[in-house]
Order: sequence, then structure tokens, then C-alpha cells
Amino acid sequence: MISFNISNEVYGEISLPKEICNISNVNYVRCVVFEGMLCAYCNGQEGGLNTFKLWVMKDYGVKESWTKLFTIRKTHIFFVIPVDMFADGEVLLYYQEDFFIVTLGHPKDSMIVAFK
Repeated sequence: MISFNISNEVYGEISLPKEICNISNVNYVRCVVFEGMLCAYCNGQEGGLNTFKLWVMKDYGVKESWTKLFTIRKTHIFFVIPVDMFADGEVLLYYQEDFFIVTLGHPKDSMIVAFK
């Protein structure tokens, strides 16, 4: 990924999480900023299921600091957009005209709550 430092007008390079490069049939890879942290997410095929994964870079510019927050595997999940990350660790996602909350650290991996 290419970066641009506005202060000194210098281009740089930021490595994406290694796992993104290992996913077969990747449909898309995108980056967003939540709570001042760079996040990367992707959608692709794994084991016959559509898969959405979200990572956060905890220490900007340090590729080893990429941490996967969660994975969602469903048959019909195609284009998910992370909207916001809250201080309590919940992530708001948008998918097919609905919003979803993913609660991290739930005993059964991640808990998904749908609402309109």
C-alpha cells in the first residue's frame, strides 16, 4: 500500500497483513481508519464459503503489529463495509441495507447482532 506524508510530502510504503495475500479468490481489499488506527479488510473465498476479515495496525508503520480482529464466514456475504469501531471493541458493519454490530471477545468467537 502506498502512503503519503503530508508534513514532509514524502511517499512511503505500508505492508498489508500477510494473511490477505494468502487468501485465494480475493474479491476486494480496502483500508479505513478507526479510532486513529489503520484497518484493512477483505472479502474472498475460503473453504467454499465467502469470508470477510478485518485487521487493525496497532503500531502505525510496523507490519508486525497487524492484528486480526475477526473473521465472518457465511455462504452469502459479498460486500461488507466497516463503518465504525467503538471504544468498547464493538465494530459497526454495513451489509445489504442493514447494520450489524460485531462484539469482539465474545465466548463463541465474535457475536453478530443485526438491527435496522
